[in-house]
Amino acid sequence: MANLAARTKTTMQEFLRRATAAKIDRLSSLVTESFRFLLRKQTLVEQIMIDPRTFAITLYGSDGQALAKQRLSEGEEQIFAISVLWGLARPSARSLPAIIDTPMARLDQRHREHLVERYFPNASHQVIILSTDTEVDRRYYCIWRWSRSGASGTGMAATTKRSPDSFGCTCTAASATWPRPAPSAR
Repeated sequence: MANLAARTKTTMQEFLRRATAAKIDRLSSLVTESFRFLLRKQTLVEQIMIDPRTFAITLYGSDGQALAKQRLSEGEEQIFAISVLWGLARPSARSLPAIIDTPMARLDQRHREHLVERYFPNASHQVIILSTDTEVDRRYYCIWRWSRSGASGTGMAATTKRSPDSFGCTCTAASATWPRPAPSAR
């Protein structure tokens, strides 16, 4: 009987190890896909791997060599953090709101555009952005409104101190960039 219990325990441990490795491998793929989708420099990072035992995250360049995280700019680090969170959220069966505090503070213009065009419309069914008045100007508001209405078909609801009309947006295909399709959830 003790032998059967020991074999069962070993089998269950092996099952758990394999299941964890498979889930972490999928998560690595989702984080990589999200990061590359949002990142301005497409050749900077080829793959992101998460160790299934330690959960340490390693970024690999196009040459297959590990990149030091210190090589990333502050904006790229922010995009990386958002990508990890997005990668964790995408396979979830639960629809949870995304709450983002000062999302564009350290980003350059191109990363801001990617965030507004690619992440905000696809982050969740409900996106709450806590921004400063200098982060979301007329241009980004119009792009996000256009992207949001095109991505979800529901338009955008805004709660701000100023009326959305004060931005004077007339969003058309000519004045707003249509986003690429977002990475799939599954």
